[in-house]
Amino acid sequence: MRGGMLAPMRRSLSSTTSPRLCRRARALHLVGALLLVAPLSVRCTSPTSAAPLQRFETCDELQGFLEDRILHPGGGGGVIVGCNAEEPLASLDGAAEGEGERVFTTTNTQEADVDEPDFVKNDGDHIFLLHQDRMVIVDAWPPTSASIVSETLIDGAPFSMFFDGHDRALVLARNPDTWSGTRLFLFDVANRAQPVLRRTVELDARYVDARRVGDDVVVVTQSYVQSEFYPRQGPFHDDENRAALRALGLDGMVPRLTDTVDDGAPSVKAAVVCENTYASSDTPSLDLLLVHTISLTDETAAIKRTSVVGAPGSVYASTKNLYLVGTEYFDGGYYTPDFGVTRIHKLGAFDGARAPYLGSIALEGFVKDELSLDEDEASGTLRVVLTDHDPSEWDPVGTETSLVVVNEGDDLRLQEVARVGDIGHGEVVESVRFVGDRAYVVTFPPDEADFDITNDGWPRVPFVDPLFVVDLKDPENPRLAGSLEVDGYSAYLHPLDDDRLLAVGVRIDADTGAFQGLKLQMFDVADADAPRLLHSLPFGDENSGSEALVDRHAFTYFGAQHKLGIPYQRVADGFAVQSALLVFDVDVEDGITYFGAVDQLPLWSETLGGLDAANAPCGTVRRSIMMDDPELGPWVYAVSSLGLSIAPLVQGTPEARTVPFPDVTTCDAAVNWEVE
Repeated sequence: MRGGMLAPMRRSLSSTTSPRLCRRARALHLVGALLLVAPLSVRCTSPTSAAPLQRFETCDELQGFLEDRILHPGGGGGVIVGCNAEEPLASLDGAAEGEGERVFTTTNTQEADVDEPDFVKNDGDHIFLLHQDRMVIVDAWPPTSASIVSETLIDGAPFSMFFDGHDRALVLARNPDTWSGTRLFLFDVANRAQPVLRRTVELDARYVDARRVGDDVVVVTQSYVQSEFYPRQGPFHDDENRAALRALGLDGMVPRLTDTVDDGAPSVKAAVVCENTYASSDTPSLDLLLVHTISLTDETAAIKRTSVVGAPGSVYASTKNLYLVGTEYFDGGYYTPDFGVTRIHKLGAFDGARAPYLGSIALEGFVKDELSLDEDEASGTLRVVLTDHDPSEWDPVGTETSLVVVNEGDDLRLQEVARVGDIGHGEVVESVRFVGDRAYVVTFPPDEADFDITNDGWPRVPFVDPLFVVDLKDPENPRLAGSLEVDGYSAYLHPLDDDRLLAVGVRIDADTGAFQGLKLQMFDVADADAPRLLHSLPFGDENSGSEALVDRHAFTYFGAQHKLGIPYQRVADGFAVQSALLVFDVDVEDGITYFGAVDQLPLWSETLGGLDAANAPCGTVRRSIMMDDPELGPWVYAVSSLGLSIAPLVQGTPEARTVPFPDVTTCDAAVNWEVE
């Protein structure tokens, strides 16, 4: 589930597309049989010595490569006859501060200076929200008279946005006709009451992720190369199929980009620039990863286009570079399981030009998400946490998590320079956080034949999660320092400072494996060799949940007031009995204590007349904003798909003022689904 009453537990990693790697010897009594079939067997290790990507010199070369890929998928790909990618190429396309002393929270991001898209943004005066098919701007200060000042219809299904903190907003939306296309709407919002659409960009590609540094937004989308072409099967149709693809042309294989500035005529072009496209013949992928850089402040600036042939996955960005991370799956052959290879491609970004290709590496195993990557600003190295076995396999004993340090090598090869293994041996990653020269990794026992989750979505196998500390002071000689076992698991780790982590997770009954509720924890990590649990606060019960368990944007820490906001929902006896923003006081000495709640049930009654359990996701709190002003003091804003509930940040459950969204008449209309 997304955007509502989210099941507060691990997502099952069992699937038909999971990366499955070679197990250690199954059993010695199979040795004889294996020897007999050895000539038919495929290697038991993954091809991790990936060659660097190469750049195409002409569109004919790109088309020939894609033709080979379409006609012979998974067979090593076509031959790239273009120039080496290292040759320089010129661009072909040509807690935040409020006004005065007011302070306020903004989007909770992975990197301090790298903004991430979300459906709620603010500048301490106004709150920008996406609701149904529109962008809503709320005059939020003073909170006692907050009101909607404008509603702007979006031609699509908006799901996320960027805001530069001043007068530009970029809305990300799906094409409602295909649900696979991506639309970008650039607004001038200098006049909050009358936003003006300055640019519309449409991509015939599925949204993957996006990041902003300064005025540049990099949007990553994915397109399957010519998914509607069905070649005739058989050994004698290659020429016929190739002729059909040649007639189709490159424009028929790659997605389009439609760019409209102000009220001008649309400009339609290929979403790729052939000379800015990179590929390797040793990847079986038929996916095009499209990297487009758009300016927030200059709607006439050319959109920079870079493309990579590779599997889609996670996107990580530092202030300088963008990393595309995707796992490819291979057939292991007789008597060996399939295996996975994670390829990481490094691109330069946020420099006002196209995103140049800087190198690649292939690593055995898979990466959980973007929080498993980090670029060290001082050394320029990339640190990656990955697990080498698939926990869905029925023989998970050999599963191991490692931290790999990667640096730029010769000839555009990213090279592994160091590795720390045996992190949670026999376990897989639940959460990761890099802070300075430390990495913190939480692991949990792997699933065994889907034992971890019942059909109702609740865990049923007892487990504990260790917190591991990896010391990265010497990038070429990292070491596994201390560890700490705690009950349940931590779904998200948030740095309070260099010496302490704040975590949100769940409680598990050690005997039955039953989900018991949520918990907050504070860890003292000042001594890397001896991490310890400082404070723990359980809350909720087996019927409760929170989006903060699966989305860091729902986790709001307000350092100015030492307050933490967590969306919270509870369903009992078929009805939603609580939808609120819970606020906690966070103190190093006194611990984590319940401070108060902003209840949104009154808003439910005001808009929908109440919701039963089946419709509970439509109105649950999803985000929060906190503001503090010397004159009016601290306030908190709870955000759901139904509207805003605004209350002073005081102890207890203060009466909240509501700002309902317009035209909320049905459950379906209230939902603003996120992109997977």
